[in-house]
Amino acid sequence: MLGRLGRTVAVTVPVFLVATLVTFLLGAISGLSPAGLLLGDSATPEDVARANAELGLDRPVAVQYADWLAHVVRGDLGTWCSTA
Repeated sequence: MLGRLGRTVAVTVPVFLVATLVTFLLGAISGLSPAGLLLGDSATPEDVARANAELGLDRPVAVQYADWLAHVVRGDLGTWCSTA
């Protein structure tokens, strides 16, 4: 029983890491600015740059992914924003 659980975890963890990394990289190379989308069309470039810095989007993608993964492991899935 314990051996099967160990094998399941040994397969699940790498699949999770690869799936989240691919998803994260697709978002990074999409060319969309999350800060720009969050602030809207009326945002100035300075506003977008400030929001990028506040959100940590001005750091390398590898650092952003590592920080995100560390938060997920602790159960912090982030803040959901609503436009409604």
